[in-house]
Amino acid sequence: MAVLIEFGLPNLRLLHQELAISYAHRLVNQPDGHLARELFLEQYARPILTSFNHLTSFGSYLKQAEARFNFDHSTQTPAFKRSLRSRSLSMQIDQLRNCEYSRILRNMSIQPSPCSYIKLDQRPIAILRARLRLNRNHLNYTKFRCKMSLSPLCPSCPHSAETVRHVLFHCPTFAAVRHICFNTLAAFECPISFEVLTGDVSSIPPRLRCLALAASAKLLLAINLHRPI
Repeated sequence: MAVLIEFGLPNLRLLHQELAISYAHRLVNQPDGHLARELFLEQYARPILTSFNHLTSFGSYLKQAEARFNFDHSTQTPAFKRSLRSRSLSMQIDQLRNCEYSRILRNMSIQPSPCSYIKLDQRPIAILRARLRLNRNHLNYTKFRCKMSLSPLCPSCPHSAETVRHVLFHCPTFAAVRHICFNTLAAFECPISFEVLTGDVSSIPPRLRCLALAASAKLLLAINLHRPI
C-alpha cells in the first residue's frame, strides 16, 4: 500500500470502484435514448440485491461504491476524474494511517498525488529516498528490528539508535555535509524537515523544488557513501 501511495496509485479494490463510478458517469452523459444509458438507468433504479451465487449487479455494486466514496456518479464537473482519483487516494491514505505498517510514512504529511521525488529525481537518488521513506533501509535500527543485526546502535554514537532521523539530523559523522545542506535549504527559505530531506517538496514553491531536492540529494549521497542506506 505504501508503495502505491508514493506513486499516487490506488489499490486494486479502490481502483475497481473508481472505474465503476467513472464508467457510470460516462453512461449518464450519453444522449437520451442511448441503449446503454437506458439499460444502466433501469438497473440503477433497482434496490441493492445480491443473487443466490453472491454475484452483485452493476447497479448494486455502484451504489455500494458511491456510498464508500461519498461520491455521486452524476456529479457534473470538468475535473470529474481528477476529483474521483483524489478521493480514492485520500481514502487509501486514511487506510495507511489506521494500519500497523509503514510507521515512517504514515506519520508524515502525505498528499493524494505522486510524491515529488518520484517525478523529479534521478533513479539512484529516488531509490535512496524510497528506502528511507518506506523503511527499507540498511541502517542498524531497521536491521535489528528484522533480526538482521545484533545491535540497533549507531556505530559513531554508542548511546543512540541508528534510526533514519538520527542519521539525517543528529549523527556527528555527517555534521559537515548536513550543515551545508541545511544552510542551502535555509537560503532558499525551504523548511528543514524530514519530509523535505526525503523528497516531499510539495510544500515548497515550484521554482525551488529542484534546488531543494539537489541540496538534500548531496546529503543522502554522502551518508550512503559512508554508511550504505
